[in-house]
Amino acid sequence: MKRSILALIFALVTLFSPGLTVGATAASGATEEFPVIEGDYSLDVVQVAEQNGALSVFVYKPCGDEKPLRASYMNMTLSTPDEYNLYALEFVQETGTLQKYVVKDFTVDATQATRKYEISTIYRPWDQSLGDAIPDDDNTVLQVPYPVGHSWTMKEDGTCDLEDIELIKIEDKHVGFLRYADGFNLFLGLTDIDSHYVAFSTDREIDELLQATLYFTHQSMTRTTVVLSDEEPTVTSGTSEPEIVDLKSTDLVERDESWLGLKEGYHYNRIQTTDALLEAEGDLMTEESKAALEGTEWVLRFYESRYTERYNEGGYYEYVGYVPSTLFETFEKVSNVTIFRLAYITDGKYYDVAALDSISEGDLNPDKPPKYPGPTIEWWVYLLIALAVLILLSYLFGGITVIVKILLLPVKLAVWLLKALGKGIGALFRRKNE
Repeated sequence: MKRSILALIFALVTLFSPGLTVGATAASGATEEFPVIEGDYSLDVVQVAEQNGALSVFVYKPCGDEKPLRASYMNMTLSTPDEYNLYALEFVQETGTLQKYVVKDFTVDATQATRKYEISTIYRPWDQSLGDAIPDDDNTVLQVPYPVGHSWTMKEDGTCDLEDIELIKIEDKHVGFLRYADGFNLFLGLTDIDSHYVAFSTDREIDELLQATLYFTHQSMTRTTVVLSDEEPTVTSGTSEPEIVDLKSTDLVERDESWLGLKEGYHYNRIQTTDALLEAEGDLMTEESKAALEGTEWVLRFYESRYTERYNEGGYYEYVGYVPSTLFETFEKVSNVTIFRLAYITDGKYYDVAALDSISEGDLNPDKPPKYPGPTIEWWVYLLIALAVLILLSYLFGGITVIVKILLLPVKLAVWLLKALGKGIGALFRRKNE
């Protein structure tokens, strides 16, 4: 929608305190006011401003007073697309359909003669009452995205230049993880490796996906479950740590299988197609997980974490009494997953584009359970092993006769059982005829 520059500046100056420096260029360039649109629960950044070292963000909320909507985060970079970050927004005040926010934990770099603020996306919390869609899979959408797609460059004379930026929309998104067996640890118990991924498609044709920048948080968790009990598991959690990763299609993650150590092998690229994932892991993935991948084209394998499982056998103990059997699990919960940008090739042309993506998370169940490897041995190897055992027993027990007697024991036992069964059946018939 086009917007009036004069109306915007008047609203900003009226709304907000002195000391506000606002460039005289409104997003979309504008000839109209900021009307109330019933049922429109979107948000849009119409201007940014530097005020006393802080960065203010002015947001158009079309629904007006119909719903008390609040923006929560925005994606912004101060330089290139591969340096996007997620910034929290603090609400200040509003009038009509205009709101003012301040970017948290951000200070304007006054040493720079010109300062660039490129914003791709603004978010608000997911709310089913506003008609926000519920995912078809086991995922949860935490934040709903709205496109901004503008870059403001602040100049020394107090004005700013406004540029539009391209956006690529992320669709059919699914966040999950695959669990690989990692053996047994004397102190930790059974251990596995969780390989976290996000699968998706886009609203553009991509011939080759080269790079991706992705944001997520990870949090250590401990879950205690009383076995054979109706009690809910007890879960404790650590501090949530944010992470931004830059992935390349050439990045490789691999490990050889070790059946003696009960370690499952894996080999994958950080960026792969959905078809490649299903070809490698599809036979072991759950049917629900494979269904969730339908319609997706690309997969980002962005993080690995450790899972441990330790089981305590219950029973009665002196001075303590009965102690129930308990399962202790430790793992990392990955959440707040969102894609910042994608670099790709289509029809021979290179693109590096900011992404429009929700902030979401998967559940705590693996899309692929661990598979504990075992040795692959041909039948003749088993035969050689059996012969070697027979020769060893013959040597230890003084002759082949003893070995033959041992081998005949199962046969003698079967004959004895058949005779006993025959006697029992005969006795039953005699009793019936008496």
